[in-house]
Amino acid sequence: MLQSVIKYIFTIFCCVYVYKNLLHIKKFTTREVLLIPLAIIMSFIIALIKTHMPLLVVISLVIFIDLYCYFIYKKDFIASLTIITIAIGISYFIYALSVISLIPVTSILYMNINDALLLDNIGIILFGIVQNLIAILLFRIKRFKNGIPDINSKYSDTVSYLSILILLASSLIYQYIYLSNVVSILVFLTIMFGLTILLWWRKRISDKYINKVYERNIKILEETVETQKTEVENLSKIIHKDNKVLSALRIAVIEQSKLNVDNNPELQKLLTEIMHLEDERREFLTDYEQNTKTLPKTGVFATDMILGYLHKRSVRESILFDVTIMGDIPYMVTDAVDTYDLNTMIADLGENAIIATSGAPTKNILLIIGYRDNIAFFDIYDSGSNFDAEVIADIGKRRHTTHKDTGGSGIGLMTTYELINKYHATLEIEELDNNNLFTKRVSILFNNSALISIHSNRPEIIVACNTRNDIHLF
Repeated sequence: MLQSVIKYIFTIFCCVYVYKNLLHIKKFTTREVLLIPLAIIMSFIIALIKTHMPLLVVISLVIFIDLYCYFIYKKDFIASLTIITIAIGISYFIYALSVISLIPVTSILYMNINDALLLDNIGIILFGIVQNLIAILLFRIKRFKNGIPDINSKYSDTVSYLSILILLASSLIYQYIYLSNVVSILVFLTIMFGLTILLWWRKRISDKYINKVYERNIKILEETVETQKTEVENLSKIIHKDNKVLSALRIAVIEQSKLNVDNNPELQKLLTEIMHLEDERREFLTDYEQNTKTLPKTGVFATDMILGYLHKRSVRESILFDVTIMGDIPYMVTDAVDTYDLNTMIADLGENAIIATSGAPTKNILLIIGYRDNIAFFDIYDSGSNFDAEVIADIGKRRHTTHKDTGGSGIGLMTTYELINKYHATLEIEELDNNNLFTKRVSILFNNSALISIHSNRPEIIVACNTRNDIHLF
């Protein structure tokens, strides 16, 4: 019985230590000193239980440690059961490792000491000391020192089951202590289950780190996008104001030259200078778009080619074309949408935006692609004319275009409709009022909702939407 008491004293200390570190509880309180007398008392009780009802040993251990953690660390009794089961499972696994690691030492002791009882007592003490030392060293490892991230999440169920298997295997060892083959199998299973827990733990920490990096990158991207939007808007205001000033000057000079019967050469010179400034400025902006600006890469070669094509077409129409990436696009084309279909939609909607914007006074197009709220999507903002009411009414039914003279055919929106049905995606069209940069947004969301959503206040659009049961007006 003394051997059992000694063993459970060390086991209780190890379990509590593992529990604290799994939850990353580093602060020491004076109340924790109570563990010493409580562990001794509980070890005697567990030893008695083992003698008369061995199947209740593990349950007793769980209840005792849970009560201790409830009063000392103020942790919820029920919520702690899973963590304590994991802690006890890890402690038993560590105990098995300590027994194996001390085989050379115990072999030497058995060859030199004839007192079996003394040998058993020494062995139990050595096993307990090494068990706790391994636990301390385990949490000194950089990867494990902060415990298990989100240990109370649903993923803890798997490791809880593994811990229960460890406890069952360890408990059965003492039932079949005289059957060496069975004991060997049980020890092997205990170690295998324990190693599985460590591998799960390591992967959980890696996944947590990757998620943090991903979230940080998304935050940085979002902040960058907002900064860029502000800068673009400010630049747009300056350019817009500049355009008005130069145009106003040119018109004023032309009007003045008409009134001047003497055909003042100074006015003609001024007019020539203003027109030269306009041409020079237009040439500079076009040159910047063609030679200086580099679009961000999606990591999908075919998609990058499509974006490059849209950029070149935009430059020919003196349109400022920009791209923002928010997430892992190579993952997106395996997770949410086929590469070919994604490129088809981007090309069709992108060309529609170019055609609509080519004749507009403000010429801006922005493509945003990636993940938002864990949903794959892409947005195309443009400063062109809004959709005609007949186009909205005919979405998915027949081809319709109001830009036939500039190359529009209506097939792009028709193809997009077919593809969103294929992926049960959502098509959103939003008219942007009081926006200096863009007039509308066309979005595809791969959210498995199969919706067409229109955001507009125009009476003719409201009437058009009311003719369709499958269009939701906002």
